[in-house]
Amino acid sequence: MVPVVNFLKCSFEAGLLDLSANTLTTLTPSTFLALSDLRRLRVNKNMLRSLTAKMFVGNSRLEFLDFSDNLINTISDDLFNKNGSLLWLDLSGNYVVDVGRFLLNASFLRRIDLSRNASKLLCQ
Repeated sequence: MVPVVNFLKCSFEAGLLDLSANTLTTLTPSTFLALSDLRRLRVNKNMLRSLTAKMFVGNSRLEFLDFSDNLINTISDDLFNKNGSLLWLDLSGNYVVDVGRFLLNASFLRRIDLSRNASKLLCQ
């Protein structure tokens, strides 16, 4: 697990973890494992390229995810299978091309921002 103290800029209080603008390139599957009370996560303005379901194991209380302004072009189809609490997802300013499959598993989302992406290809 990557200890939170290793991040250049980080704050964690009241269920919010802000890792914005840290030039992060990857997140391991256990990065957030110990943060079972995590409700809001901001990882915007980094250099992440993919999102996998294993990133959020043990974070079933997540309600808000901000991955805007990264380099994300790959999203696991089962990203949100175990995160039914998620209400808000920001993927704006990335390189997301195909969102159809992972959105099928995210019907509980109330808001998703896909603006400023490379393409707007949805379910076919």
